[in-house]
Amino acid sequence: MGLHGRFERSGVLRCAQKHKQKQEQGQEKEQEQRQSQLPHVSPMKPGGTWGTRSGLMGAAGAGDQKRGAKDKVKKNRLAKRRQAWGTGGCRNKGRRVSVVEWNAVAYDDLSDPMFEWGMAVLGTLELRGDERVLDAGCGSGRLTEELVRRLPVGEVVALDFSPKMLEQARRRLASVGKQVEFVHGSLQEFALQRQVDGIFSNAVFHWVPDHAEMFRCLHRVLKPGGWLVAQFGGVGNLAKTYGRAHDVGEREPFREHLKSDRESAHFEDVASTRERMEAAGFRVSEAKLHTVVPRFETQERYEAFLRTVVLREAMAKLPEGLQREFLDEVSDRTRREEGEYSLDYVRLTVRARA
Repeated sequence: MGLHGRFERSGVLRCAQKHKQKQEQGQEKEQEQRQSQLPHVSPMKPGGTWGTRSGLMGAAGAGDQKRGAKDKVKKNRLAKRRQAWGTGGCRNKGRRVSVVEWNAVAYDDLSDPMFEWGMAVLGTLELRGDERVLDAGCGSGRLTEELVRRLPVGEVVALDFSPKMLEQARRRLASVGKQVEFVHGSLQEFALQRQVDGIFSNAVFHWVPDHAEMFRCLHRVLKPGGWLVAQFGGVGNLAKTYGRAHDVGEREPFREHLKSDRESAHFEDVASTRERMEAAGFRVSEAKLHTVVPRFETQERYEAFLRTVVLREAMAKLPEGLQREFLDEVSDRTRREEGEYSLDYVRLTVRARA
């Protein structure tokens, strides 16, 4: 998912594009102000002084200042590297949109963990069977197909940002005809011709850069009193897995390819999510985290999942000749440390009404 597709006004709904532009301008200005407040470290001046934006400091404190500056730079560099692998808390401002396309066929084959989690959430929905429901991030359509079965006289709007995922979903759902409306778009900028009674989403929101804008858009397409039920990656999601990948990526021959890499997924906490949802107009009845540990019987299956889902953006940065070696090192470390091929998922589940 991401911020790309732009839709013309269609019907009664439209996301506030002008508002978004103003918001982005404000974010850029705020970022510039923060940068201007950071100390600027320059090379040692003649005579033992250390240059900063605030002026020259005396020689007596130059040694401490130099050591402190180096420690700060090192600490910031490590924090940025670990955040790039998705281990830190989330900041939406300035977050890039992923340009790495999904392998929809491989994802469809490997998505059993996400499918099981989604089925558990889907099973909690109290549906009459005639509702119009948005599947926000339908992916390859496995859960969309289950949702259609629960709406025998209803409608499903299947939205996804990935053209390949939509293509796979269309093939899977070809037999249901007009009961499914397919929409290509970003969850933080899309429009529907008619509002929906409910919104279901599974394993998607953490790919959307701007959650504040996403929740505003979702609220606009819901009928008054309509429901939202979603589960996605929460704070701490895959922290150990990303940590191992980060440590392996710090070494040669991988470092030169991954030193500027930054995963586009981000993982939010309960308080921030609740705050954004309420600001968008939702009445939140549930927002909670829980952990789940998918296990893989073989190293081959585990590495295929890493390649297709968890580390797909890092894989796109590595030359083909290094990809297998990188995955082998990550999976070998996992096996040594965990005694099995497993992943440390943290899910954030939310329920709300418009």
